[in-house]
Amino acid sequence: MSDYVDYALESWAKWGRDGEALGWPQVTLLAKVATQGYTGAAQKGPTPQMPDSVWVVEQAVLKLKAAERKVLVKHYVYWQPIEISAKYCRMSPNRFRSVLNRARNLVAEWIT
Repeated sequence: MSDYVDYALESWAKWGRDGEALGWPQVTLLAKVATQGYTGAAQKGPTPQMPDSVWVVEQAVLKLKAAERKVLVKHYVYWQPIEISAKYCRMSPNRFRSVLNRARNLVAEWIT
């Protein structure tokens, strides 16, 4: 697996962790009411746009089987030791590594 694919997956995960990308606003509704009043707070804010490089990775990840996708998300989004991630996915650490490598290779094939 190339460094490019690992970097692309890390960028994809980082974009997903950024507040509004996951649907969580950067400012709470109460803070908006306090600063903008009731009518200002009711206005819809801009929708976050996914960069093209992240979009390509997202499309590749969506092609994966559910178990492969779950392993990729667990590894790149949550940054936990493999033993903990494997336990969460109900796999042995070796099985988790195997599925992770297979998922990375498939993503690499689809984005390069």
